[in-house]
Parts: sequence; C-alpha cells; structure tokens
Amino acid sequence: MKKNCIAVLLVAGLSACTTTATKDDTVLPIGSSHAKLTGSTWQWSTDQSNVPYIKFLANGHIRGSTGCNSISGVYEETMDIKDGRHVFKLGDLITTEMACATGMDTEAMFLRSLGNATSYKISSDRLSFYDDKGDAVFGLDRKAD
Repeated sequence: MKKNCIAVLLVAGLSACTTTATKDDTVLPIGSSHAKLTGSTWQWSTDQSNVPYIKFLANGHIRGSTGCNSISGVYEETMDIKDGRHVFKLGDLITTEMACATGMDTEAMFLRSLGNATSYKISSDRLSFYDDKGDAVFGLDRKAD
C-alpha cells in the first residue's frame, strides 16, 4: 500500500510539472528556463539619433521606443516542436502620440514590421523576425543594457 501511494504521488507530481501542448500537440509554451527573449533589449539599426528599440520583460510585457514615441504591450513566446521555430505573438501595443520632426516614417515601418512578425531566430547578437510564410520581416541588434 505504501508503494502505491508513493507511485501515485510521483505520477501526480510529474504530471503537474509537464507543459500542455495545443490540441495538435505541436506548440509548447516556453518556460522561463527556455525563454530566449526575456530580459533582452534589441534595437533597430538606423541613421537617426533616436533609435527604435524593444525590451522583453520577464512578465510577458514589452516596452521600448519607436524612435519618437514610447511603446508598451504584451507578447507571447512559444516553441513549435515540429520545426523548432520560436513562435512570437504580439498583443496590442500602447504608444504615446507625440509628433516628431523626424522619424515618423521609421516609426510607422517599425510598428508595421513588428506587427507582421510571427516567429523569430536569434543568431549571436542579431534578432531576426519572420512572417507567417517564413519570410524575413526585419532584424534588430542586441542592445547593451
């Protein structure tokens, strides 16, 4: 009887620690030990003085700048276990609405590109985003904090 209780507790404990996949069992949430974006800051290379950047916070939020306006919002990061892609989903963004003398075109392109991103890949100090077809959308460089 004692052995059965230990086995039941062990199985129950292990099942509580596993990650639940989606209904097709191909996409798994990335836990904190596997998160690639959490705690990192990335900037867009541009020739303007105010550089667009985003910082991925541990609580699933982002904050940053479009080069003109501040941005904040939420994101979700998962792993497609069939092809190893890091899936990226951005929630609604909140932006300030200042009008800037320069950089409004960059801001529009930055926000549009970020909104089209559905997956990402990190190579060294480069974060590349891809759309749902697998085409490159844009890339960011790691920013030292």
